[in-house]
Amino acid sequence: MAKKGYFGFFEYKADEIHSINVNYAIEPKEPTTEATVMLHTPYSNPLSLIVTTPQGKKVAEITFSRDEYIKEGTVDVSGLKAGKYVYVIQWDGESVYEIPFEKK
Repeated sequence: MAKKGYFGFFEYKADEIHSINVNYAIEPKEPTTEATVMLHTPYSNPLSLIVTTPQGKKVAEITFSRDEYIKEGTVDVSGLKAGKYVYVIQWDGESVYEIPFEKK
């Protein structure tokens, strides 16, 4: 069965003692016009997602309300050329998790 998107979780180290679980779902796996994004934590946190080139240049982004526990939306990739890119999940503007993908 083909993978439809990127689903999983990672732990964000909040401080020396505490880690916070961040769940993510981004689909489709190979977007053509837009990607649906869902980020979830047990706390309302300042999460965002940017799309970068493999060299780190920001080419698209989506931000969410700080008050939401489940952050959902779409990121427009229609203006990007076909090729390799990276989804970068950010915590309060700091890059904390990366997912490489290919735009068709």
